[in-house]
Amino acid sequence: MTIIAAAIFKESASRASWAFGQVSQLVESELFRLESATVAVRDVTGDVSLMESKDWTVGKNTRWGGFWGVLVGLAFAGPLLGLFAGLGLGRLFSRSGRKKTQRQFLEELADKMAAGDSALFVAFEPRYRDEIVTQLTRLGAEVIMQELSAEEEAELAEALQKEEVEQAIKQMKRSARDQGMDDLADAARTDRW
Repeated sequence: MTIIAAAIFKESASRASWAFGQVSQLVESELFRLESATVAVRDVTGDVSLMESKDWTVGKNTRWGGFWGVLVGLAFAGPLLGLFAGLGLGRLFSRSGRKKTQRQFLEELADKMAAGDSALFVAFEPRYRDEIVTQLTRLGAEVIMQELSAEEEAELAEALQKEEVEQAIKQMKRSARDQGMDDLADAARTDRW
């Protein structure tokens, strides 16, 4: 099982990058472990960009870079959610038993991260929950979380390797550009998927 969390920093485009550095130092000092982290910024016009990321899971199947891009894309480009219907990523965020919880996570993320805000996204094992939440709130973040079961993690790893997902991502990028969300489209670099 893995927990994904968004640490939202209000009215600061740079605070999440600063927190990324702080959290990276804590991981290096072995205070706790993270699987992955990435920074997203929502500029004053509302466009979202992925800025920097790091994975600590050498050899693990999950390709977090692709996941973070899709997560941000789903949260901030709601109409594009339909592009993932029938794909592994669509199932991951619309599984019947967990649909409400996952959709609430995406909606809460979109609602809480306003123009001018930034967010640090992290993935970690549940045993580190208390320490990570404590550190993120100490850094000034509002934290929202979602758990991924072992089955959902396996589906994620498999889905991110499918050619159909690559095609859906390309379509998402085209749609984002068509809707004037060039930063989101540019952040979804194909080599990160």
